[in-house]
Amino acid sequence: MPPFFCLRDMRREIEGMQAVVWILRLAVFFVLLGLAIKNTSMVTVQFFFGAAWQLPLVFVMLTCFAAGSLVGLTAAAGVALRQRRDIGRLRREAKSSAAGEARRPRA
Repeated sequence: MPPFFCLRDMRREIEGMQAVVWILRLAVFFVLLGLAIKNTSMVTVQFFFGAAWQLPLVFVMLTCFAAGSLVGLTAAAGVALRQRRDIGRLRREAKSSAAGEARRPRA
């Protein structure tokens, strides 16, 4: 069997997976849309010194979700940067030890 048949089969599988992903995206969108439509009532957000805002509940929920996502991404970025720094250090150490072994005469 020529290899282009395998590529065609792979393309069909990828297109099928893309369809599943779009179906899931639409499902999540409609669930969130329904949640937003159900939670349109006004809530009072009270701050310090007697300040208060009247906002739709869905806006408060979206703001809290965005703030939580931002905090989570910030925490993950710190871990990722530390890992990148450690990986770079380990690569430099491996390269220097490999160069040191190449220069050392064998007994």
